Amino acid sequence: MNTFLKLVSDYWGLIIVATAMMGYLVYDYEATKKKIASLIFIAEERSRELALHTGQQKFNWVVQNGYKFLPAWLKFFITEEAFKILVQNIFDSIVKWAEAQKLREND
Repeated sequence: MNTFLKLVSDYWGLIIVATAMMGYLVYDYEATKKKIASLIFIAEERSRELALHTGQQKFNWVVQNGYKFLPAWLKFFITEEAFKILVQNIFDSIVKWAEAQKLREND
């Protein structure tokens, strides 16, 4: 136990910086997910204006317009193909939430 306390006291600054960076990365990732969700809603609302007639066209529009807004550090880890999976997962989450809300209203 004494060795652990000595190690922590020697590297406390590094530990604080690493913890702060991890917090920022989680916050930034959550903000990115919110931006993607808002792009999905924009694609739905403006589909006629944007000439997006099918779900696949809307999906492609969200991917094209969303990937360029990813923070640079996140682009390092997430390829465009992985971004497509992320967009689909966020869309699926929105659909599940909407279905749950609809079931609540019917009860």
